[in-house]
Amino acid sequence: MGTDALDPARSHQPGKAIASIALNALYIAGGRGLTNAVRFVYSIVLARKLGPELYGLYNYGMSWYLAFLPMAGIGLSFLLSREVGRNRANGPRVVAQTLLVRVIVNVAVFAVSIIAGLLLETNPQARLLLVIFSFALVGRSLSTWSEQVFTAFETSKYYLLQQALFRPLEVICGMLALYAGGGVVAVTAIHAIVWWLESVCGVYWVCRRMVRVQWDGVGLGLGSVFLHGFHLGIGLLLVNWLQQGPVVLFRHVGADQGSLGQLALAMQVFMVLYFFPIAAGTAALPVLSRSAERQDGMDLRFARTMLKAGTVLETAAGLIGMAVGPWLVKTIFGIRYETAGHVAVLVVWLLIPWTCGDTLYRLQLARGKFILSSACAAVGAAVFTLTMSWLVSLFNASGAVLAAGLGMAAWAALSILTFRQKAELDLGRTVYRPLALAFASVTVTLALNYVSVWLALPAGLLALFGGVFLAGVTTREERQTLWSVIRPHSRTIRTEKAAE
Repeated sequence: MGTDALDPARSHQPGKAIASIALNALYIAGGRGLTNAVRFVYSIVLARKLGPELYGLYNYGMSWYLAFLPMAGIGLSFLLSREVGRNRANGPRVVAQTLLVRVIVNVAVFAVSIIAGLLLETNPQARLLLVIFSFALVGRSLSTWSEQVFTAFETSKYYLLQQALFRPLEVICGMLALYAGGGVVAVTAIHAIVWWLESVCGVYWVCRRMVRVQWDGVGLGLGSVFLHGFHLGIGLLLVNWLQQGPVVLFRHVGADQGSLGQLALAMQVFMVLYFFPIAAGTAALPVLSRSAERQDGMDLRFARTMLKAGTVLETAAGLIGMAVGPWLVKTIFGIRYETAGHVAVLVVWLLIPWTCGDTLYRLQLARGKFILSSACAAVGAAVFTLTMSWLVSLFNASGAVLAAGLGMAAWAALSILTFRQKAELDLGRTVYRPLALAFASVTVTLALNYVSVWLALPAGLLALFGGVFLAGVTTREERQTLWSVIRPHSRTIRTEKAAE
């Protein structure tokens, strides 16, 4: 793999481990950033060509199969990262076992997705879309498996290569189909075909270029893989429900399709922005697993940094969204999506509880606390589901976002308490001070909005980032850690290229 930072035998050194996380997070963020960029362009075309009703239906089908996706993976991504991260010699066996389990489970989930869609949907067009998206589910699940192998072996550059090839391919083919007169069914079919092509390519790269898959004795311990995967899959399904549930449930609580399109477009903002914390957490899991095994405290250091940085940076995103969000959405997507711009302002604030919950969820997984992590996610999912109908009846699309926010906040708060009980998190510096800064900066921004939006935004950002230093949110150790990542980072990349 070309660098010491990626060598598990030497990654006990904090600098090497941090460099490994940073480098692989950069590849993952690059891949997801590229994906989000091309999908953003694609979303503009889809929204304008299809209109709010069909665009909402398309995103409903997308959210439907993405809600089933964790069932198809049954938590194997975390199992791969944890087992390979702890001992690289486990790789050939774990890769073979997880691939076999994934294929078996995919067949079952594919059948469940189609049957559930046909039973719950009466709209013929919606039924057809759900069937096509169910085919996409299998292809995407296998492609995701290959991405998870890349992450587990800390070679996420292959993930970046896949995204650079297949995401533009889907967008180009979809746009050609739209301008040739094709409709929502055509772009859905293209979506499914491209994911199947990517899955074939990904599995080939893993088996031919990444690891020599060990099929001999693959049945030994397969039951344990199913069991651990089942526990992990339940938690991941509940976490994923907090992302995809707002659009799926909104269609079934009496909302019209036009409002569904407004909510779907607003939730795309969340899907675009949340990949930053996801990239860091995904890249960190193999390293965190080794840290948890050694009990050297680096896993907690990572969590504390993510909680503070996430709250501060996502508050900044929220302030910017308050200032320009409605205008930007209406300008890009057209006057028909004016409501989506106002809903998107709320959506951006979901990033704070999401990052907190997701970071601690991954830390729990790295420590092998599968049931505890699932229990925290279950509480969040229950709060969201139970409040959804009531809040939608009061606030329409905005109510769906508020329900998701309550669910994510419950998930994050309960996760924090599980670490607080053992005094592993300094809540004052890690949680309370960043949240106080967020509240203060929002107050300043709202107070000055009556004078000028363009005065309010800089003042709010100044209050936020100035407060980071005045309130002592960051420690000297964290600033040194950040510098240790920035300073050798370019040298790490050059070393890897030279070794190749």
